[in-house]
Amino acid sequence: MWPDAARRNISQQSFQRFTAGLEPDLRIMDLMDSQPDSPKAIWDYLDILVNDNRLAKGREIPGQVQARSSTRRKKTYGVDRYAIASIWGIESNYSDP
Repeated sequence: MWPDAARRNISQQSFQRFTAGLEPDLRIMDLMDSQPDSPKAIWDYLDILVNDNRLAKGREIPGQVQARSSTRRKKTYGVDRYAIASIWGIESNYSDP
């Protein structure tokens, strides 16, 4: 992980301080294979995730995301506020960030 941290301008001192004693949790591989939405067809997936309330909230959220931070995220990660709002809605049903 150190090369990736270095590319993100994290000092080696900070990296070592915050990662000291960490060990990989290999159970994550099993958890990734058991995601509940993985085997669904796209239409089944959409039927579960898309509803009137989520659509309405999804239309409100991008306007609430500050333009400055939105521009910074777009420049840094290449992801616009609409994509972020969509993922936020899917993953949390627009709970607090």
